[in-house]
Amino acid sequence: MNTSLGFGGPTSADEDADKAGNCCTKTKNWFTQFPKATWPILTTEFGERFSYYGIKTVLVLYLTKDLMFNKANGKSIYHAFSMTSYFTGVIGAMIADSWLGKYRTIAYTLILYSIAEIFLTLTSVDSISQRNPVGPLISLFAMAIACGNIKPCLAAFGGDQFRKDQEHLLELFFAMFYASVNVGAVLCMWFIPMVRTDVQCFGRDCYPVVFAVNTVLIVVATLSLFGGKKLYTLKPPAGNVMIRVFKIMGHAISNKRSGSGPAQCNHWLDNASDEYEQKEINDIKLLLRVLKMYIPLPVFWALFHQQGSSWTLQAEQMDGDLGGFTIRSDQIQALNPILVLILIPLYDGVIYPMFERCQMPLSALRKMTGGLVLAGIAFVICAFVQIQIQTIGEGPATPGAGQTTMEFINSARVQSLSTESPSSGWTSNTER
Repeated sequence: MNTSLGFGGPTSADEDADKAGNCCTKTKNWFTQFPKATWPILTTEFGERFSYYGIKTVLVLYLTKDLMFNKANGKSIYHAFSMTSYFTGVIGAMIADSWLGKYRTIAYTLILYSIAEIFLTLTSVDSISQRNPVGPLISLFAMAIACGNIKPCLAAFGGDQFRKDQEHLLELFFAMFYASVNVGAVLCMWFIPMVRTDVQCFGRDCYPVVFAVNTVLIVVATLSLFGGKKLYTLKPPAGNVMIRVFKIMGHAISNKRSGSGPAQCNHWLDNASDEYEQKEINDIKLLLRVLKMYIPLPVFWALFHQQGSSWTLQAEQMDGDLGGFTIRSDQIQALNPILVLILIPLYDGVIYPMFERCQMPLSALRKMTGGLVLAGIAFVICAFVQIQIQTIGEGPATPGAGQTTMEFINSARVQSLSTESPSSGWTSNTER
């Protein structure tokens, strides 16, 4: 419909087209205004995340099916690997902020990362390691350290590439940064299990090929980082905030014990006011109060990471046939990043606004509580599924190379047939 009475007046369709054109031009301008140094950083992040999740996706199956660890030990090693990769992030941040700087920390760590994955690939070949677990475990430990050192540095290093007049582009950059994380996770968690099962090594799942694919990705990520070296803005180490927090807390405790602090203190941290600014002390007080909210989070994340261990091993006991398509046991891990990409816009655009229209706005604390409750419900369901599996019983393992299955059918009414395989130790009792 025309917005003016004269012929040739602008129409709403014309205005929409102009707005769309302006939007596209604006988006295009954003990307052209991006510092060139950010593109190799985004490529590095994608390659590193793909490589990390690609190995982590198949790790518990590799430990239990190829290295022949029992399920309990396999899960313990898996979670030790995860814990190390997150815990060493604190160490990586301290090294970057206080000693090497972000670029050198990332660069040295990627070299260690690449060497560890090459070693893991080689030691996963039967003719080289004879399934000795020592080599793979050393490789995994080195990988976990390398992964942890990179985690806190790469995003911050990307942010360093923006000038003050480009701060409006930071939000878009971090959106792209974390999109590369989720896209890398989805792709590797879906396709790496297909490589594991569809590429055969002497009739078995081919873990050396899986690890080789991920090794190529981490090498590409390393070369991408080095390739952009001339473009980077390198900022010198400015000191680590966490180290300073511990110094202030230590000084406050020391003054309180010796009685050398200020005469009147409303809080034990005020004993550090003789050497440190009151603003820093007040910030630490706020930090300690906020930390109380994080007490339940270790429980949540302990449950969350069961997806890659207990839930994957549970899926291994189940039938993955979906009628024309078979879902691998380790592919269920891909559901998490897929649902994240779907549900975040759904919650932000539909569910949360609906609660606000009903005069029931959800605070951050309520959202966290709801998430913890849903996580608990998920594990209750998982427990019932496991009870059902144990009630029905597991079938024999899928036959490997040189093996086959045989089924006996007894048409008599009450007869029992017992079969036993001396090679595998599997016994079946069937009534017909």
